[in-house]
Amino acid sequence: MENSQVKENRSWGVSLLSSPSFFPRTDKGSTEFPEWVERHIRSYAGHYGVVIWDNRAEKVSAFSAGECLALLERLINTTDWKESGVSLTKQVHQISLPTERKTKRRGKSSEVIQAEEKEEKPSSVLVDKEVLRLPPEAGEKLISLFEENKKLLIQDAKMEEKMRSDALRRVYDLLFDLVRKNEVQKADFLNRKFPWTEVNNKSHRWLCQRERTRAVVYLNPPLYWCACIENQKKDWKSRHDFKNLEEAVEWVEAELTVLDQMPVDEEKPVNEEPREVIQQRIREKMARSPYMMIKSVDLEPASNTYKVVIDIETKAIGSQTCENPFGEIVEYDKKYTTPVKLANQLQLDPDQYEITFPFGEDTAWCRFCSLVTFFQNTLAISQAQSLWSQSLIVQQFKARHVVRARYGYKENETGYTVYLGGCFNPENPWGKNETRQEYLEELALRLSIFNTLEIGLLREYLGLQEDSISDEKLLVIMHEARAESRFVSSEERKASQIWLIEQNKK
Repeated sequence: MENSQVKENRSWGVSLLSSPSFFPRTDKGSTEFPEWVERHIRSYAGHYGVVIWDNRAEKVSAFSAGECLALLERLINTTDWKESGVSLTKQVHQISLPTERKTKRRGKSSEVIQAEEKEEKPSSVLVDKEVLRLPPEAGEKLISLFEENKKLLIQDAKMEEKMRSDALRRVYDLLFDLVRKNEVQKADFLNRKFPWTEVNNKSHRWLCQRERTRAVVYLNPPLYWCACIENQKKDWKSRHDFKNLEEAVEWVEAELTVLDQMPVDEEKPVNEEPREVIQQRIREKMARSPYMMIKSVDLEPASNTYKVVIDIETKAIGSQTCENPFGEIVEYDKKYTTPVKLANQLQLDPDQYEITFPFGEDTAWCRFCSLVTFFQNTLAISQAQSLWSQSLIVQQFKARHVVRARYGYKENETGYTVYLGGCFNPENPWGKNETRQEYLEELALRLSIFNTLEIGLLREYLGLQEDSISDEKLLVIMHEARAESRFVSSEERKASQIWLIEQNKK
């Protein structure tokens, strides 16, 4: 706020407070303020609002921007100051202390005694106390000054409120921190039922690590203690409302005791049987069922056409991170290079390819499939090799911008893909090429299972646990496949299409 002054040195004066360098004086002989004001003026450095002094009473006081706006409103809406003068007040706490006197209680009822004791307790009330009184003519000049600088006063009032809030928050943080430090000093983690250690030397966070379970107690600043428990790498229980550390630790240990008494869930490996055994068992079930078993020969097209395929797995170019309750950094919301930008970086013309994401949008793996169709696989092989050699994929792999890549060609009619080569690290290889007959037999079995709409059969075939995907979602996927299948009757296709439409309405 620019320094602006209205001076009335005969009886009173007022000056707007500016930035932290309050009233910079270059001329020591300046008479802007009375000599007695000069002794107090520097104590208001950094304040917002105004400084007002009364020469007659030799009193000076600073008023905040908020107090100036309140005074402006009072001067505009009242007229009593025009006769009695302008009363400048500040809100103060008026404390009443009990008097030291002996109270005779003989013969008094308990209600009267309690009322007298209540009256004698210290009390505090907020009252307006007059600190300055200016002559009536000061009112108009204050109104003029405040109106002229109203926008600046409003801005300063907002700043004052923010400063008060920040100061109050710091006070509460300090008080809570003192309370929490006292709790921590009294806590004895060495002699408890379960082992506790401090997490990564973080203050106010302790971990109880066991073979199959782990738990953590930490402070959610500044109010409550929180506790989280994991059982066999899955969330078990958590609470975020403990008022003291001891209560949180005791709750955790009680829950861990309950877990110790529960039977341990044995972790069953997914698809522990060889794939060939699972497929043979499902074929036998299909043979005994009323459903049609599709054969590999049924998938053979009248003629084959081919397209070039290039698979690229890239490194994330950005992500968000957060710290979980156990003090571990978790990465999420990964971002990857857009397909067009990636194509340009790899020197692949994006207009020559259909670019898809096999695992969903904005994921690491994208597939480039040529828009050109070849009628001979030898031409597709030659083109695939040429595109790979002319690209910058190997250079980007060497620079670690590409995690792994491969190239080849696929049959448009069956989807069978032959990979000719690629680049990858030994610890993260691509899968091996399967023979065309193996692929067609697998595809025929998969299509047969989808056409049955038997959820249990699909789970067994894919090795899916119930907690990985719901029955409802699997049923939708199976209906979608059957609605487009050429190996079911037109009535069955229509029934699946109608079912899907009804599901979308829900």
